[in-house]
Amino acid sequence: FKLPSQISVSDNGEILVVDTNLMAMQLFNAQGNQMFQMKVLGLQSACVITGDKIAVGTHRGLEIYSRQGKQLQKLQMGPILMVRAYGSGVLVLQAKCITGYMGADLHATQQIRKRTKGSLMRISCSFNRLADIAVTSNKELVVLDAGAGEIYILTEDGHTRHTVSPASLPCGRLLNPTSLAVDANNNIYVCDTGNRRVLKFGASGDFARSLVNFTLGATS
Repeated sequence: FKLPSQISVSDNGEILVVDTNLMAMQLFNAQGNQMFQMKVLGLQSACVITGDKIAVGTHRGLEIYSRQGKQLQKLQMGPILMVRAYGSGVLVLQAKCITGYMGADLHATQQIRKRTKGSLMRISCSFNRLADIAVTSNKELVVLDAGAGEIYILTEDGHTRHTVSPASLPCGRLLNPTSLAVDANNNIYVCDTGNRRVLKFGASGDFARSLVNFTLGATS
């Protein structure tokens, strides 16, 4: 690796590492043995999906490859920030939009929607600047909007179950958050980069604690 920038783990323990500097990805089995590697122009993100396929997000759109490196599909849709495996398909995260591509051939598309102020709106009209997305154990989506400084917990069909507004909680507002993750209990962890801290929220969005203060190097 030169500059590994993203890692994802499949259901069977395979590890896919993306190096955006080299525009390359490498797939390892659970024991750490390399199984696959290839370069993709404009590579931004990648994940293993159903059917031994690899979904790749580039600055041009979504590309699907076989384990042998053969391109199976190519969808022009503009720059992609991140792709995440979701059921039999893949979630595609762009700056202001999340789209779910479902089904074995990934041709059937589902625009994930978000309910705001009682009305059903396209997700592209609801977000400011998306940074990251995670999937909980019950298939809910946890979305980090860096522009709004908020976290959205969406149901499987894309409706908002809860909005977490850190600015109104004891932890205070987020500053340039870059990443989030969920654990087996669906607790939410946010990398609040601008404030040099990692925050933990409960599954319902309640603030739990600040895990690390990187300025002082002490836990709290």
